[in-house]
Amino acid sequence: MNIRFRHLMLPIVLLATLHAAKAQNEKPLVKKELSLRLAIKAAQAAIDACAAKKVAIHVYVMDADANIRLLLISDGAHYETLEGARRKGYTAAMTGEPTIELMKRRSDPASLPKDSNMVFLGGAVPIKIGSEVIGVLSAGGGAPEQDAECAQAGVDIIQPYLK
Repeated sequence: MNIRFRHLMLPIVLLATLHAAKAQNEKPLVKKELSLRLAIKAAQAAIDACAAKKVAIHVYVMDADANIRLLLISDGAHYETLEGARRKGYTAAMTGEPTIELMKRRSDPASLPKDSNMVFLGGAVPIKIGSEVIGVLSAGGGAPEQDAECAQAGVDIIQPYLK
């Protein structure tokens, strides 16, 4: 074997060994997702909470990246609030905060993210396992405070299952 080739092989073998050892110590990337069963349960709880207030709503359940997983529309809900509910869900997914909290900060625009797809009205609540956002429940059709309460009711009903 050529002497030059042997001198090149040793660093290559050492690098490969170090890389393999490092890879064994790294944790695998795991993404937690909300099951469809829990998404339906949360959405129905939100609709029921608003129905008790005589408010008809749209409910979106989205994943952590604001992709729509589920849309339920209660009887009597007006379609002009559909897009607003979706945008509230997007806002909560991107910020990781309930939109009712962002709404309270509207008087200080510098404290809010700059994204034309976001809307700062109550009604969307992140769904979390610990501090990790795994989804969002968003409601629209009532006053922002009503939407926020109904969305929170939906998240609260599934919280015991999120571990």
